Amino acid sequence: QYPEEIQKKCLVLRQWVFEVAADDPAIGSIDETLRWGEPSYIPSQTKSGTMVRIHHSPKKGYDFGMYFLCQTDLVSRFKLRYNEVLKFEGNRAIIFNRNDTLPMETIKKCVLESFRYYLS
Repeated sequence: QYPEEIQKKCLVLRQWVFEVAADDPAIGSIDETLRWGEPSYIPSQTKSGTMVRIHHSPKKGYDFGMYFLCQTDLVSRFKLRYNEVLKFEGNRAIIFNRNDTLPMETIKKCVLESFRYYLS
C-alpha cells in the first residue's frame, strides 16, 4: 500500500536488516512479521535484541521510518552518535523523507545495535 518510490526505499532498508543479521552469528535468523500492520524484524532464535519496524507515515512530516522499541535507550544512543547524519522522532524512530539518501553504514550500525541489545 506504500507509494512505489517509498516502497523501494523501504525494501532497501529490509535488505539491510537481513544483511546485518547474516553478518553476525550472535543474532541468528530474523523473523519477519507484521506488527501493527507494519513490517517488523526480530532475532527470535537467539533473542539477542529488540524488534525493528519499518513504517510509512503519510500523515506526518516525513515519509517513512525505522522504529525501535521505545522502552530502550537505543534512539537516545543513536542521537548522541549520529545526530549529524540522521533525523529522529522522539525516542522511537529514525525518520526519512522520500528524497533522502539513505546512509547505509549508519543505518546498519543502528540495526546491529538493536539486534544485539540484550548481549551488551
